[in-house]
Amino acid sequence: MLDGIRSCADAGSVNCPCVLVSCGRCPVCSRFAGKSCNDCSWQGICIYNEFLQNGAAAEIQRKSRLCSIQKKIWYEEDLAVMRLEVPRGFAEKASMPGSCVFVRAEEDPEYFDMPVSVMRADYENSVIELAVKDCGPKSRKLLEADRNILLRGIYSNGLLGVDKLISGGRKSVLCLAKGVGIAPVSNYCRWAGRRDEIEIVADIDKVNRFFVEDCLDGCCLKKLRYDKLQIGDMMGATSDYEVIVICASDFYQQNIMLPPEKAVYSNNFTMCCGEGICGACVCTGEDGEEHRMCKCRKK
Repeated sequence: MLDGIRSCADAGSVNCPCVLVSCGRCPVCSRFAGKSCNDCSWQGICIYNEFLQNGAAAEIQRKSRLCSIQKKIWYEEDLAVMRLEVPRGFAEKASMPGSCVFVRAEEDPEYFDMPVSVMRADYENSVIELAVKDCGPKSRKLLEADRNILLRGIYSNGLLGVDKLISGGRKSVLCLAKGVGIAPVSNYCRWAGRRDEIEIVADIDKVNRFFVEDCLDGCCLKKLRYDKLQIGDMMGATSDYEVIVICASDFYQQNIMLPPEKAVYSNNFTMCCGEGICGACVCTGEDGEEHRMCKCRKK
């Protein structure tokens, strides 16, 4: 999973340079690590120069905002979709594949923040939709919210390898989704429109067909099939597809064998702050390098 780590999801964006530069942990710029420019392989706007131009300070980071809940649709006792009112520009950014946000109930402290993939973004009506399933104290408190929630974002690293989806022209894509993993697939399908030929295999364990049908309502699909995800070698079975997306648990990501050059995975790494500061998402690769997986982007 740590193979092909390329850069930072925020590199070159309005959120760059971030607070990691102050402790020499920028995953892209070699200057902040005490090295020379010759060690830098970044091909975008110079992050070090942006830091200096900004008065040797990091950019203002994402802050939580109060959002009203327009509607909450229940599909199970522990599964609901929340429709939130957000600024138009925020919704437009959230429409990109791999978008996710940190949310918590209005009355809860910051350590209740939990990452949730954007299921649908409608920037014409300034709303986004999030699918939330009760799987612990944070999600349970979030589902109990009736009027407002606190939201922080947008974060763009919800799908590892997302560049395979958004770069290039028309392509054939197979999406394997289990449970609420259909949510980020839905957001990608709406962004792609009729550009890509998309087939989806949906495993409705712990959800139901009504939820999946509502998630994909209006999406342009070549085929939708309900089936259990099968583990094993799928190298040959996926030869007709240029990209394969797996939005499922680590068990399926590790046991469904796919060509690495085609694979896109839901980001299942533990995320706490979303900025790479707390270290909850840090993993060590085979090369001994530490990777902050809320920031790192795969090829």
